[in-house]
Amino acid sequence: MSSLRGHLEHFGLQELLQTLSHGARTGTLQIERNDEKVSIVFETGHITLVRSGSSSQIRFRSILLRGGIVSETDLLQARKDQEETGLLLGRALIERGIIDDVQLSQALRLKVEEELFDLFLWENGTFEFFPELIQSTAEDEIHQVTRIQVDPMSVIIEGLRQADEWKVIRDRIKDLHWILVPVDGTPPPAESHSLYMLVDGHRSIDEVLALASTTRFDTCSVLYRFIEEGKLREATHGEMLKEAR
Repeated sequence: MSSLRGHLEHFGLQELLQTLSHGARTGTLQIERNDEKVSIVFETGHITLVRSGSSSQIRFRSILLRGGIVSETDLLQARKDQEETGLLLGRALIERGIIDDVQLSQALRLKVEEELFDLFLWENGTFEFFPELIQSTAEDEIHQVTRIQVDPMSVIIEGLRQADEWKVIRDRIKDLHWILVPVDGTPPPAESHSLYMLVDGHRSIDEVLALASTTRFDTCSVLYRFIEEGKLREATHGEMLKEAR
């Protein structure tokens, strides 16, 4: 039976995490918005697992790639091992000697933190806390083998900072389906050059985010700065129509 429930509009994520952390609670916090559902597992006040659907595995692979821990070839080989042996991705990479337990633990911690940071952008939704742990799935096994603990208070500090900056960014970048175009006559930036080169006048911001080696937040922060500095511009309506054809 649920022991805590409500709406994010009335009891925000910050207050939720603080309450469960300070109370050293153990159980599962489920947060829903439309068809999105995120489950956060607490053990004596620490977060040990976040389950956020199919995008969770995509994020995990992205973290491994952008950290330079693995290559695309490494991931392809490990995925073949998965199909043949049933090993989970992290364990398959360890078995091949591509990563070690410490690197896996760091990647899992980053994944959990980023999934939590995204929740700070939810302005509405419902939540329920259950005093029992959610039923484990095969995808969760890697967390049980490689134990991680995330301090909710550190997540709150960074999550609130990112949420404030996101509001400024999204006031300027209103749609991630936009196509950005390098402004003629402007020299390429000295910093974040590799990200700048991903903007080719054809890719949408969403496509750039998928290819970037940094987090979605950091990538959008840099793109926002490039737009403000006049190095990038939004594609015109005509250019967008041309790409759509």
